[in-house]
Parts: sequence; structure tokens; C-alpha cells
Amino acid sequence: LPVEKVSLPPEVMPVKEEVAPAVEEGTLPLQLDDLLKQLKARPRDYQVQLELARFYRGQRDWNSAFKYYEKLIASRKLVPAVIGDLEPLSGTDADLVRLYQLLGDAYMHEDRLDEALSMYRLARQALAR
Repeated sequence: LPVEKVSLPPEVMPVKEEVAPAVEEGTLPLQLDDLLKQLKARPRDYQVQLELARFYRGQRDWNSAFKYYEKLIASRKLVPAVIGDLEPLSGTDADLVRLYQLLGDAYMHEDRLDEALSMYRLARQALAR
């Protein structure tokens, strides 16, 4: 299949993001430990899920961050905040296939169908590389 070139809309252009330094291995930061306890006590606390996603994003733990963003998108909670967090990540070392898939799903839930389609195309292109 020929892969068509898709350009990002201006609001989704890659941006380099400052990311917090990694935490020393074997230690859980107090904030993370507190967030995990809060989530265990209240599994449907979407704000805590967002904070966990943001924490892991700051640590460049993409799998963990995307897991929480994916839960928020699937539950249709805080989707605009999720989009705002995910859009700048295309300029990082994040898994682009998964990133574009998540953005496509988030845009779909927000009825931003053209942007969703663009993200799905980008995911397909990244997968073909």
C-alpha cells in the first residue's frame, strides 16, 4: 500500500517538551506512592489517573503514562486534558504508533474526526517504518 504524506495540523505540530529528570531506581517518590494509594482507595478517581499519567510522562515511562491516558480516553473522562498532554509528545522518544493511536481515539471522542483520521494515518505510517 502506498503511504500518503500527512502533515500535522498546526495545533498538533511536534514540540520539544521539558521533562523532569528520572527518579533514582528502587525508590518511589512520595507523590507517586500517595497517588497509587489514592487510586487503590478510589479506582474511579479520574483526576488521580490523570496525575499518575502526568507523573509517568515526566519520568518518560511511556508505557505507564499511556496506560493511564488510555483508561481516561476509554472512560471518556478529562479527554481535553489528555489531548493537551499528548499533543506535545510527538517531538519526544515516546512510542509514536501508540501516541498517534491514543490521540486519534481522543479526537474521536471529542468529535474532531479530521484530526482523528490524521492521527490514525500517522500511526499507520509510523508502524510501516
